[in-house]
Amino acid sequence: MVNFVGFLIRLRASCVLLVGMKGLGAEICKNLVLSGVKSVTIVDPSPVNEQDFVSQFLVQRQDLGKNVSHIIRHMYVKLSKTINND
Repeated sequence: MVNFVGFLIRLRASCVLLVGMKGLGAEICKNLVLSGVKSVTIVDPSPVNEQDFVSQFLVQRQDLGKNVSHIIRHMYVKLSKTINND
């Protein structure tokens, strides 16, 4: 139990960089955000396209053409109270 508590303390103090927000990246990001990491930086300069509606559960039709990382960031701010919207 002590190791698990130590793990949670280190996890909550972690700063994570995620590059690429296709299907797997979005799932990993969701899990990190919901686990309460200190910060998550999302880098994906690509715009939302039709393929993202199949692999990405956070984008919607009205997001077509917008920057993926901005859209996902705003969705995760809604999901987690620990995320800053700076």
